[in-house]
Amino acid sequence: MKPAERLILKDRGFRGLLVARTAVLFGTAMGPVGLAFAVLALPHGTGGELGLVLVARTAAQIALLLVGGVLADRFSKTAVMTVADAVNALAQGATAVIVLLDRNPQTLLVALSALSGAATGAFMPASTAVLPELVPRDGVQPANAVLRTAQNAAAITGGVLAGGLIAWVGGAGAVAANALAYGVSVCALLSVPRRPRPQGGAHATGMLRDLVEGWHAFRSRTWVWAFVAQFAVVNAVFTGAVRVLAPVMAADTPSGPALWALAQTGLTVGLLAGSVIALRWAPHRPLRVAATCVVGFAPPLLLLGAGAPLWAVAIALFLTGTCSDLFTVFWETALQTEIPPAQLSRISSYDALGSLGLMPLGSAVAAPLAGSDMRAFALVAGGVVIVLLTAAVLLVPAVRHMPGPSHRPEHPDVPSDEHREKDPSPAGGTEHG
Repeated sequence: MKPAERLILKDRGFRGLLVARTAVLFGTAMGPVGLAFAVLALPHGTGGELGLVLVARTAAQIALLLVGGVLADRFSKTAVMTVADAVNALAQGATAVIVLLDRNPQTLLVALSALSGAATGAFMPASTAVLPELVPRDGVQPANAVLRTAQNAAAITGGVLAGGLIAWVGGAGAVAANALAYGVSVCALLSVPRRPRPQGGAHATGMLRDLVEGWHAFRSRTWVWAFVAQFAVVNAVFTGAVRVLAPVMAADTPSGPALWALAQTGLTVGLLAGSVIALRWAPHRPLRVAATCVVGFAPPLLLLGAGAPLWAVAIALFLTGTCSDLFTVFWETALQTEIPPAQLSRISSYDALGSLGLMPLGSAVAAPLAGSDMRAFALVAGGVVIVLLTAAVLLVPAVRHMPGPSHRPEHPDVPSDEHREKDPSPAGGTEHG
């Protein structure tokens, strides 16, 4: 372990955040799987009901992202995270109780799922923006890499344990474990020091004004919205391909489902590999590397479309996972070190909204293609689109030239004019993280 990582781990606030995020990822690796089996095992439980529960969660999560950004810029970020995880613990716990009682109040289950999604949506912007308050600027990338490594290891462990827990006590057990994980997160977050709201942050009144100022700050930075626009399409294409088209194609062969499950494992292991690499690698131009990593989402689609064997797709998915986590570490580090603290939560909320907003559309478009002769063409076309979008993002000057936080010659809190993007909005001024 490098000295920077050891120093970060000595900080009580960062250790609290690390425990909190690791616990939640461990729980959420089991919760969704447990919820699916729990709902289907209820009296009169159907796939349609499960779909309604999942849609309610996703819709509420997306709807609360922007509100969460304003709240995190207006109040203490750790306080917002603590309340959100407490709500999630209560929602997951209540769901587990309903399942254990073998009841099926569909409206209540949908409402609890929506409440859980809303809490997650409110949590996300604060969780991105809190790290710069806990570690120095040159420690942001190592801290992100440590967080991602622990979270990926927890997700793998939780996924492995989920099957045994469900077989032992049923889906309710996995949902209850998820609730307990959120409870552990709440306790850990209580140890994270509260920081005062940054000067110039969201105002005490006028949420709409705060949202508008956040939007101006977001759109004034070309490198930010270019990446978000890219991932709006990449996430939609990749989700439709991996969650809809690929399973349908795998189901056409006798051993396909088992091999596809193995291929998915390659993706998960790749995520862990990417975070471990990020612990040791601090490139001079991290945004350039991050943009290039997005190409790694294309090979699985191209191989599936070309009819390659699933073992080859598994290797490609490992590459995708590795590239995905490298991208995440470098991207979040750039946001956390280049955006003024007073705006970071709101910009992060627009980032999440844009990046995730089209994913349901990707699945919806893929569904009719799954049973047609066009699915192979759609997969290849999706891979080509990802490559072209990556090339387009690399044309943005700030993406190619912005140095990493550990490679700036000047004072770490004062970026050079060469790399500062002008922000004409009232919320921006001349501030830059």
